[in-house]
Amino acid sequence: MTPEGRPDCETVRELRPGQPPPTGDDVKELQARLLQLGLYNGPVNGVYNAATVAAVRRAQTLAGLPSTGVVGESTWLALYRLGEPLLGERHHEQTAGTHPQRPPAPPGPLSILIDIDKLTLTLFSQGKPFKTYPIAVGEGGLLSSPVGEWKVVNKDQGWGGGFGSRWLGLNVPWGIYGIHGTNKPWSIGTRASHGCFRMFNEDVEELWDWVPLNTPVIVQGDHPRPVYGRTLRPGSSGKDVVGLQFALRRANLDVPEADGRYGPVTEAAVRALQEALGWPVTGKVEADLLHFLGLRPLPQL
Repeated sequence: MTPEGRPDCETVRELRPGQPPPTGDDVKELQARLLQLGLYNGPVNGVYNAATVAAVRRAQTLAGLPSTGVVGESTWLALYRLGEPLLGERHHEQTAGTHPQRPPAPPGPLSILIDIDKLTLTLFSQGKPFKTYPIAVGEGGLLSSPVGEWKVVNKDQGWGGGFGSRWLGLNVPWGIYGIHGTNKPWSIGTRASHGCFRMFNEDVEELWDWVPLNTPVIVQGDHPRPVYGRTLRPGSSGKDVVGLQFALRRANLDVPEADGRYGPVTEAAVRALQEALGWPVTGKVEADLLHFLGLRPLPQL
């Protein structure tokens, strides 16, 4: 969490010229946007160097702001508005403070499917697709979005900045991830976040109003292969447990949720598999069972 008690999946800070220059993923996003607007032609390297500062000053002048080179909320908003024609009338209405008429709330039960590869979030009502939204997902690598099966466990609003106007938190056990709005709407439809799922503010406001706590959220797509370097046992949690749960399903064992938590259901499935194989029934997953499930090669002799 940040010092303000907010999730750390978005960098929320003011960028100022200085030595050494600020660095980070928020600077990369800034450079990418300036490049998109034709105000910058340098590398997208995450360094708030002199060329980037000069491009920010140009943007601020065009937007009628003081040309300080300091990037705060007003500058991010200016970078949005400078490119409004690229975003279309729908999101011009968002910045003008109006909203298109929303459809009536869907009847329950509700669930959410996020497709990382398609960059979409689909709300399901009574098991049928109700509405699909464009999103931004994690950059990849260490900043990948969490594949698995989660639930909405908290809802908040009014944070502003990189979190936009609404937050829907997910119960991912190895980090703080959620579905939220953004002050960088040009990033929607790309791989741009630290792993969270960004939506246009008007879209996340609609979803936030409809979706109750404990709504299931399935995130599907390719993700980095976890490192299986430990014994998995009851109480374990993490990406490797998600991979184990999917592997147990492929072996036709009953694991209803791939939630990254090694609880009683996962343990029961492991015990059933060990018994079927005629192996010692320990409820623990070590190298031999990882190899059997195709998750880890046998060590080289």
